[in-house]
Amino acid sequence: MTAPHLHTVAWRRPDGAGHEAARLFIDDEGWRLAGMAVGAPDGTPTAVSYVVACDGEWRTRRGALAGWIGGTNVRLTLRVDPDGRWSLNGVAQPAAHGCIDVDYALGPATRAPAIRRLRLAVGEAAESRTARLHLPSGRLEGVTRRYARVADRTYRCEEDGGADVTLVVDAHGMPVETGGAASV
Repeated sequence: MTAPHLHTVAWRRPDGAGHEAARLFIDDEGWRLAGMAVGAPDGTPTAVSYVVACDGEWRTRRGALAGWIGGTNVRLTLRVDPDGRWSLNGVAQPAAHGCIDVDYALGPATRAPAIRRLRLAVGEAAESRTARLHLPSGRLEGVTRRYARVADRTYRCEEDGGADVTLVVDAHGMPVETGGAASV
């Protein structure tokens, strides 16, 4: 059976260095976010496809990423157990222990699960632990993100280390504008 497709969105970087496209759908296990990113945002040609599988409450349970970055082939599989212990290609990742979300750092799509899970009202804010994936090394790092809903479809996201971005989302909670990237 094919999973029902709920929504699709694509983004273009303002510097012209890349695109990302993602689709959101639901299956028997929960929510899925599947997409791909192509470009050369730091001057390194990149083509990567990815999946983030979440449970019914939008908590990441597994993920996969495959493609290439420059001359390096990338094939990674992520798993999260019910106690929040992460593994990458079967190797424990203690730096990500307790994280709920994953960020592949390819574009804005992987922010959608946190936005949907937190269900913030305008004026509310909450923190969420995110496992940020560094590519092409495949290293996972746990970071804390603070999401604040400042308007009906606008969020501010602050992160450990000073990263701060405004996210404008559509009716499905998918970012359509973020850090200069805009949907096409």
